[in-house]
Amino acid sequence: MKRLAIGVITISAVICFCAMAGTVPRLINYQGILTDTNDMPVTATPNLTFTIYPDSTPSAAAYWTQTHNSVQVDDGLFNVILGPIP
Repeated sequence: MKRLAIGVITISAVICFCAMAGTVPRLINYQGILTDTNDMPVTATPNLTFTIYPDSTPSAAAYWTQTHNSVQVDDGLFNVILGPIP
């Protein structure tokens, strides 16, 4: 009886884990600091474009790009949710 209970709990845990793994969002919470040319923190609402490249080769084509309009930047600090990312 005890072995059956442990088996049922183990199988249930594996099923739950597999179900949750399939629903993982492809989003990235990105926080950054925006400064001007004098390294002073910016307070503004600029449009920010984020790009992911497949490698560091200067001629590499962008793998993914996303623009966020009117991002709130307070004393240099900003936060955006990027994605979904393929």
